[in-house]
Amino acid sequence: MREITLRTNARGEECWIAVKGGKGSGVGGDVFHLHQHATGAGFLETRDELRKIAFGRDFESGAKYQCVPTAERDALAEQRREEEALQAEFRRAAVYKQYKQTNDQPNAFLASRGIDEQTLAETKWRTDRHGNAVFPHVREDGKFTGFERKHEGPALFSKSQRGVYIANLSCANPERIKVAEGGLDALSLYQLDTPEQRARTLYVSSGGNPAEDTARALRGLANRTGVRQVDLVYDQDDAGTRHTEVLKQLLAEQAPGLQVADRRDDYRMTEGEDPNDLLLRRHQQSQPPQAVPEQQDENPQSQAAPKPATAEEEMQETAAHRRSM
Repeated sequence: MREITLRTNARGEECWIAVKGGKGSGVGGDVFHLHQHATGAGFLETRDELRKIAFGRDFESGAKYQCVPTAERDALAEQRREEEALQAEFRRAAVYKQYKQTNDQPNAFLASRGIDEQTLAETKWRTDRHGNAVFPHVREDGKFTGFERKHEGPALFSKSQRGVYIANLSCANPERIKVAEGGLDALSLYQLDTPEQRARTLYVSSGGNPAEDTARALRGLANRTGVRQVDLVYDQDDAGTRHTEVLKQLLAEQAPGLQVADRRDDYRMTEGEDPNDLLLRRHQQSQPPQAVPEQQDENPQSQAAPKPATAEEEMQETAAHRRSM
């Protein structure tokens, strides 16, 4: 009897494989292939059925398209792509309206995470009415596409497509791009580096796990700035390793001219740390130890004995005693 086992592939995506006795059968793939394997349905029927499950919409049966001429089928596909692009543009416009409501007031959360005033003054970020730190993203053409929101807990993203957040847009002659998982980590890398490194580096966030939109946005950023080196500085954990491998693969496919390297070891993060954890740890290590106040001994017997009287003092006390008799 074969069993279906869920696994994670090299891109960090959930996939399945049929196994028997712990050994793979060579049968596996994504959820699309699983549906075909389990039901015996064809490609078009499977596509329409999964669309109903994913989006709650009733699409025309794929079997109908089998009798549609190729030109008409291509025209329908192009029409659908145009509609999806238009809907994406409407979402982007709505999200930009939300972003315009943020302000540049001091952000207490960023300060509590060790981001100093110099870094805040030299980088781009915003604050919303709830006190969240907001990091705007741009897409491949450099235009606004959405934003990250970060406070305590996981970062959230606006209801739009992702791109990349660029912390220091004012960098005039960048030579490399450093990519972190979130906007807070990008600011932390900026603060950890030397002024000389900051002058040559763009600090970027992928807004979570990287995907094709991340790779496209990085490709566009590299083309606009002429940068050819991309350094990945994700978290020092299993998820960070997966993100690193996924983005390296995506950039190899979409921007083969870029040199991409994993640079986490350069920062000597301990297991489980992210760049902001490292910043806080170094800040704590640089603080001088506080002096321990001296405690008073409450035991009267341990106090110093009174100084013995001198011979002259004893003679004065004896004379005074005689006069009083």
